[in-house]
Amino acid sequence: MSGIEEFHACLIRLLHQVGFHDVRLEKDQDVLSLEVDSNFDMHFIYAEPDSWIILAELRGLAARAAEQAFLQSMLRMNQLSDKNWQPVVGLNAENIPVCWLRLPLRGMNGAKTLAAFSRVITCVESMGGSGLSAIGQTQHPAGNERGRNIFKQFIKQKNLS
Repeated sequence: MSGIEEFHACLIRLLHQVGFHDVRLEKDQDVLSLEVDSNFDMHFIYAEPDSWIILAELRGLAARAAEQAFLQSMLRMNQLSDKNWQPVVGLNAENIPVCWLRLPLRGMNGAKTLAAFSRVITCVESMGGSGLSAIGQTQHPAGNERGRNIFKQFIKQKNLS
């Protein structure tokens, strides 16, 4: 299996876990971007043959990026942790706060992928972001109706179904 095929398999598995079984990706598609709301985007990116990235971009917090207290709070989130997955927090080229996590393409089962995704969502919420608090709280899509509804809205907006 090629790297991009492994990326597709990881991403589809994650989307299935939150209740989406009908997402289709183009054969060479290396990014899936989902607009959560007007303030927050999620990007799933094929990074290289061995890894992929989950990236949250918090446009709604861009104005706060100039505040010293906010920047210090963001930097503290990058301190060493005993958690299995530790997202990196920073600013992109447009000074928009981001939270991202690089994951391996191999050796990731559904539970590990969902746990990593949940850590990114927790990071976003800690930064004051909106959106996906219900996603990733359960491994059972039937118990995660709000998460499924949020993603269904994204899928419809991006014409992915």
